[in-house]
Amino acid sequence: MHVVLLLVACLLLCGEVWAQTPAATTTPLPPKVVPTAAKPRWIDLNEDQKEALSPLQSQWDTFDAERKRKWLAMAARYPQLSPEGKQRFHERIPDYANLTPAQRETARSNFRKAYELPLEQRQSAVDQYKQLPEEKKQAMANNPKEQTAPPRRPERASRQDAKGVAPSSSASPPPSSR
Repeated sequence: MHVVLLLVACLLLCGEVWAQTPAATTTPLPPKVVPTAAKPRWIDLNEDQKEALSPLQSQWDTFDAERKRKWLAMAARYPQLSPEGKQRFHERIPDYANLTPAQRETARSNFRKAYELPLEQRQSAVDQYKQLPEEKKQAMANNPKEQTAPPRRPERASRQDAKGVAPSSSASPPPSSR
C-alpha cells in the first residue's frame, strides 16, 4: 500500500509541479534540427488536430514521425474531453513536450501503473497523499526512487571470502550423510 501511495503521490506531484511552474521560468529546450520535416507537417493537419495541438505549433515541424504519431493519438481524444480537461491538456502540453525521452517514458510508465489500480485504491491513495504535510510531499518529490523502491531481501552468503576470493576447488567437500 505504501508503494501505491508513493506512486500516486509522484503522479500528483508531477501534475502540481507542472501546474505551479510559471511559464516565464520554464526554459524551453532548443528544437531538434531535422533535415527534412517528418510528415505530417503542421499545414497538413486538419482543424481539429490544430486546435488540440495548438501549443505545439512552433515546435511541430521539428518532431520526428513517431513523436508526431503519439501526439496525433492524443489529439484524437481531445474532442471528448470536458472544457476543464481541454484547458488542462493545453496547459500541460508545452511542459510535456519539453521533457527528455527518458522523462516522458517515466511519466508514461507512472501513468500506466497508477491506472492499473482499482479506482477505490487510487482515490484512497490520492486522499492519503493530500493529507500529508507539504514538507513530506516535497521530500517525496525530491527522492521518488528512494520512496518507491521495494524492500530488498537480505543477500545470501556469497561463495567468496571477505577478500572477494572464491574458495578453491582443493578444499574438501562437506561430509555426505550416506
